[in-house]
Amino acid sequence: MANFSYDEAYPHPLFFETYKQRGHVFEFFAVLIPNYIPAPFCFLFNFNLIYITYKNRHMHNPINILLAILCLSNAIYKMNDVPSFVNIVTATNFVPLLNCFYYQFIPLYGLLSMYQYTCVIAVDRTLLLIFPLWRVFI
Repeated sequence: MANFSYDEAYPHPLFFETYKQRGHVFEFFAVLIPNYIPAPFCFLFNFNLIYITYKNRHMHNPINILLAILCLSNAIYKMNDVPSFVNIVTATNFVPLLNCFYYQFIPLYGLLSMYQYTCVIAVDRTLLLIFPLWRVFI
């Protein structure tokens, strides 16, 4: 049985060893910046739909309220771009694990609630197609 040294087992340095020093890394910019470009538009359009639904009394029916709640959960989900963007701008390549948990907890709630509201909207629309006269009496 041969004894392998670290250099023989891992000929290339590990990811953490390569990027553990503080500083701007081009690879992080190249991969993550295209993800950040649509985020402000997502906030803008989602909150515009919520505002329009709130202000216009003709849009206070159940489906529009469900769509506004879906937009709110989508905006909460898009908050997951903020911590990594701040880390890239401040040149902090790695964060402690506990901080990472707290950074992702609220956006994860937004993602999971987004799936739930999408299912509720799909059931509502399906029931409307199957039983079209029910909407008249509700």
